[in-house]
Amino acid sequence: MRHRYITNGTAQGSKQINCYRLISKNKYSNSFIRVNIPDDLVLNTCKGDGYNTTEDTRTLEELGYDCFILVNGKWRKANFLKKHQPHEWYRVLEKYGLRSTLNGYLSKERYQTYDWSEKQAPLPSFSKDLIGPELVIISGKIQNV
Repeated sequence: MRHRYITNGTAQGSKQINCYRLISKNKYSNSFIRVNIPDDLVLNTCKGDGYNTTEDTRTLEELGYDCFILVNGKWRKANFLKKHQPHEWYRVLEKYGLRSTLNGYLSKERYQTYDWSEKQAPLPSFSKDLIGPELVIISGKIQNV
């Protein structure tokens, strides 16, 4: 199964995939949507820009997608965010004790010692080695699965 990434802040699962630029390489921010790209979906290449487009009219929900955020240096699947647009994720995550920084989300403890004078570090590549357990909401708190 191929994947592409969406960083558009207004993305929604009910919208068609042809509404978005589909990023093909590690050029995303500290949060993104990963969409499943089946073999029958034709991608148009935009040379030099690192993204694809498509004429396909299936929705993200029909294709299958996951929400990912960078937390304490690890990529975490956070599908409880699906009911929110990505531009709202930071507000939702703040309610559960995660704080947004240039280098991803941090727990309250790590955030209190975060050095804001540091420049943004390169975000880690999205690889299976850097994926932590999935995050879910249980009893009003973010928990690992």
